[in-house]
Amino acid sequence: MCQNPGCDAFSTRWTDPIENFDPRFTPLTCQKLDRFSRDDWRETVQRQVDIHQLAQKMKMPGSFERTENDNREALQRRQEVDKYDWAGASNKYFERLND
Repeated sequence: MCQNPGCDAFSTRWTDPIENFDPRFTPLTCQKLDRFSRDDWRETVQRQVDIHQLAQKMKMPGSFERTENDNREALQRRQEVDKYDWAGASNKYFERLND
């Protein structure tokens, strides 16, 4: 249970009294844990932003710029993959292994 002042997440979720409730964390400890967690989250988000920015800088010129023809070719490849008999090919492969 979070004992951070103003936090009502616990009482909102758990309306029934809990028999084995252990409030060993003081409100000050809860505040410190909350601050650490928020700092970790900020660092994680910043890393994701940095990685995204680096990826944008390092991308090949012209990548992510599709023409209508590129879109048509991608759709055609997708349709061919969807039509392929994957189960049949798998069975034939394993039949060859057993021979």
